Amino acid sequence: MRRQVQTAAFDVPEYEPRRIGYYRPRILPRHLRLLWLEKQRTKKFMTELIDDALDEYFNCRQVS
Repeated sequence: MRRQVQTAAFDVPEYEPRRIGYYRPRILPRHLRLLWLEKQRTKKFMTELIDDALDEYFNCRQVS
């Protein structure tokens, strides 16, 4: 069950986002292919690309 927290700005109750530290997303072969193509295009390290992709994924999930 989600816990409600009070926002200071508008005094509107909001749901507190669940902690996702235990969550391990699965990386499928098609994801690795896309990451490899992005690596070739941007010349970044694979770890940076994975880190950016996970940050973007989790930020999108928290907003929704």
